[in-house]
Order: sequence, then structure tokens, then C-alpha cells
Amino acid sequence: GTISASKKADYLKHADDMYKMAKASPDDSVYNDSDASGFYRSSHCYDQLFYAANWLYIATGDDTYLADAKSFFPNLDRMRGEGDVIAYGWSHCWDDNLQGAMLLYAINTNDADAIKHVKKHCDRWVNGDEAKKIPGGLRWLSNWGCLRYANTAAFIATVAADTVLKSEAATYTDFAETQLNYALGDNPNKQSYLIGFGDKYPQNPHHRTSHGSWKNDLAVPGYARHILYGALVGGPNEDGSYTDNRQDFINNEVATDYNAGFTAMLCKMIDKYGADALRFNLVTGNSPGNDMRFYEEKCEAMRNFCNKIWNASRFVMMNLTVTDCALPETLELEDKW
Repeated sequence: GTISASKKADYLKHADDMYKMAKASPDDSVYNDSDASGFYRSSHCYDQLFYAANWLYIATGDDTYLADAKSFFPNLDRMRGEGDVIAYGWSHCWDDNLQGAMLLYAINTNDADAIKHVKKHCDRWVNGDEAKKIPGGLRWLSNWGCLRYANTAAFIATVAADTVLKSEAATYTDFAETQLNYALGDNPNKQSYLIGFGDKYPQNPHHRTSHGSWKNDLAVPGYARHILYGALVGGPNEDGSYTDNRQDFINNEVATDYNAGFTAMLCKMIDKYGADALRFNLVTGNSPGNDMRFYEEKCEAMRNFCNKIWNASRFVMMNLTVTDCALPETLELEDKW
């Protein structure tokens, strides 16, 4: 949808105010010394400033933000063992925004060094140098939210393939879709890690509201009272094993950070195959109450079929003799779809 110019200006003003506040005090100590210290600490702040400056440039076109972004380079993390080389390892996540920020900087400036940095990061993931390649093709980085890291790296790779590294599109796209498909059930366990999706998906996420205990007890009741549809759990162990246990908060944790890159990858699939094709894929050959696995090949087939319907409809519309071809004012749900 669209927003009014006044509302957009208000949003940008608030964003700029917050950015300037953070830029004026580039230090994590206030946050880390607060009550937050016992939960999630911030490891660095310049990656977030770098990220914000690039986004604000995209939103405003103001070159001042690009100049700011470049000025943050000396304070960005360095690659261990490689001297003054800016870090191109790990993965974009809640506590490390460097790789996404560098990708935006490469897109915004077409800077050759930034593009090389993005390529080194993507290649480390594709080749299994950053994260171990386990059976099924998943790049496993850490026992804490391995699917989160893999799918966020996948999204970074697809954006790079669409923009500054188009020559690598086939390689990066194959890598990215493998990570997504693994999470959706294309893995040795035949296990979907997305709650509510597939023939076999997690039943016991480590999530208080989904569990719904009346005793504030992880074990009572022994099942989840509410299905947390659409949440991605942490994922398997390094050997590919997985136990659906609520008390195993490492493998069964859920978080907005876990879903962020994963959801972005799903958006990429819709952009590639189309929303109609994806919907058609999910409803064709299925019945209420049943689950099904996601197949890209079926998405492609549904996309082709939708194209045929579209072309046939255009042909009919071109040859109609009636003057009023408007849709009815009220439509049934199936017609809206």
C-alpha cells in the first residue's frame, strides 16, 4: 500500500532523530550496563549505525548518509587473522548487522571493494567454509538457531544475486533455495521446522504462550495448547538430529530474529514464482486438515497453469461484445483468491 506524504515525512523525521541520537553516542555501555545485561547484550554498535545510514540513504537520497556510512568503516569489526580486512564472516542477525549493511552499501555505491566483500561473504556460505554443510545441504553454523543463520545468509545471497553479483545468480539462488527447502521439510528427517507446515512439524516449541501452562511449568501440560503457526524453530543439531522437546530451548526456541531472514526468503519465492502460483500450490491436491510438503517444481507448474488461465482470460476479454465487464460487488472467498 501507500502512505501519505505527511506521514512518510513524519516517519523519516523520527528515523533521523533516532539515528542522530545513536550517532552522537556510539556506545553500548548504557544498554549493556542496564537490566538488559542478564539477557541479550549488544556486542557492537557501529554495524547498526552503518546499516541505518544505508537505509536512510535509500529512503531519502541524501548523500550525507552515504558519507556517514563510509566514515564508520574504521570502527567495523575486522576479520580475525586477516589484519585490517573488514569482517566478512558469520551471518547477519540481531546482534551483527554488518553483512546486510555492506550489501546495501555495495548496492548504493557500486563500490568495487564493497562488492568484493559481499562476494567473499556469500562464497564462504556457499562453499561451506563459514558453516558446515550437513546432509540435506543445510549450512550449519551454530546450535543456537542454525536455521535462522542459514536462511538469513540465503536471503543476503539472493539479494546479492539480484543486484551486485548477477553473474553468480545461479549458484547463489541454488544455495539459498536449498536452505529454505531444508527448513520446510526437504531434509533427511523429512521434518518441517516451520510450525503448522508439512506432514511433520514441531509440536512443542519453547514458547510460553503457545504452551499455555496454568502452573508456570514447562511440563504441565505435556502438550502445546495453542499452535504457533508460522514460527520457525531453532533447528537440528550438527549431526542433523532433532528432538521435539519444549524443554530443549536450544533446538526449539522461536524468535522474531529466527523468522526474519526466513520470511524474507519466502517473499523472494513469491517474487520468483508469484503469489497465485504459491497459493494454488498449497490448495491443489490437498484437503482440509491435511498437511503437505512444499515443492518448487509444483510451484513452477502452478505458475505455468496460472499463466495459461491469464492468457485465456485475456483472449476472452478481447473478444467480448458486452460493455460492462465489472466484477460483482460481493465475492465469495474462493473467488477473491
